[in-house]
Amino acid sequence: MPDDTGEHRSQAWHRVLVTSPTTRRAPGRLAWAAFAAAVVVHLVGLYLPEVDTPAGLDVPGQDKVAHIVLFGLVMLTGRLAGIPAGWLAGALVLHAVVSELVQQLVLPHRTGDPLDVLADIGGILLGWYLSAIVGRHRSTG
Repeated sequence: MPDDTGEHRSQAWHRVLVTSPTTRRAPGRLAWAAFAAAVVVHLVGLYLPEVDTPAGLDVPGQDKVAHIVLFGLVMLTGRLAGIPAGWLAGALVLHAVVSELVQQLVLPHRTGDPLDVLADIGGILLGWYLSAIVGRHRSTG
């Protein structure tokens, strides 16, 4: 059913998920390089053996902040590289779950944590939001 602008709901969702302002402009090599770097840092952060924090430098919640940052950077840079948001967000949510299972079941000295998945999703949403802000700024400025 069309809304006030005559746009069908499915068309509106397609516009939001696939053709937001960050995809209207052809991404450059820098955007793809930033995305590749974010993916590498993301994978290293999730799968390398856990590093012991020196006594006194352990901050409560720093693990969750790291998850938010790692997933948020991949989402942000992926959107700026022109990857459709729906596909990228879906792949990242799937990876959030799989990475915790791998950490729990496969990697020695690592443990999976369901709360990390929630932090990952928070990072994905934050990266998506920031990419929309950047996209709006790029399309108007």
